[in-house]
Amino acid sequence: MDLKEHLDEIAHSGPEHLPVAERLATGRRAVRRRRVGAAAGLVAVVAVGGAAWSALPNEPATVVTAAGAPSPQPSPPSNPGRVAWPSQDSWAAIDGDGAVTLRPDVEVLGRFDDVAGGMPSVALDLQRGGEHRFVLLWVADNGVTSEIVEPASGALNEFVVRSQDVIDGGLPMAVGTGGDYASLPLVAYRNSSLYVVPGATIVRALPDPVPGWCGTWPSHAVEISYEGSRYFAALTEGNCGGSFGSAPAGQTLEEFVAAFASTQP
Repeated sequence: MDLKEHLDEIAHSGPEHLPVAERLATGRRAVRRRRVGAAAGLVAVVAVGGAAWSALPNEPATVVTAAGAPSPQPSPPSNPGRVAWPSQDSWAAIDGDGAVTLRPDVEVLGRFDDVAGGMPSVALDLQRGGEHRFVLLWVADNGVTSEIVEPASGALNEFVVRSQDVIDGGLPMAVGTGGDYASLPLVAYRNSSLYVVPGATIVRALPDPVPGWCGTWPSHAVEISYEGSRYFAALTEGNCGGSFGSAPAGQTLEEFVAAFASTQP
């Protein structure tokens, strides 16, 4: 039995889903990673696919108890203490024990636990006000907490299945160095210089693509070639996030930069 069939069996049924073409049109994806460990301040946050969300304030949060199958459930109040949110705009967080914490007013419509083979992980169907998201959180052995976010479309188990390429490391991560760094697939900063993983090539690089982004830290927008495919990335050496995704046919690096700039405050 494959993963989708297993999740279907758990869930019994799911919401009607949109046609494939419409799902692809609306299925923008964000991935964020936060390194949590003894070395405080080593934080890497990335957004993959260009999805952008409104920033949330640092509010009190609620903790969610585990659930075996997706079902509507309220968010019980609690006092969770310090929470390592994947990013300021994250609706949910997970710790190394698998405990999930929610922002205030976030409602859990459905949930799958242990979706990332052997790692503390959860897939959540979340709603806050009029906004509806699918979120997948997992904690790797190296202490890095990752988050995949999509506008909700189709069924939660389908979201889990299409997220497996990210969880399984479909593209190699390029890890930067220094006290503040962003780790992205294929490209990162190392000592203020751009670095790509073996086999990847930077086709073009535009320095300082968004005026004022991340203060005085170096920043670039890059076009990358890897195994016959093109990718665009925006990254900075500072801890200000970034963007990464496949380059759509016909799109230029300048058009990617314009779209990314529109998501910045």
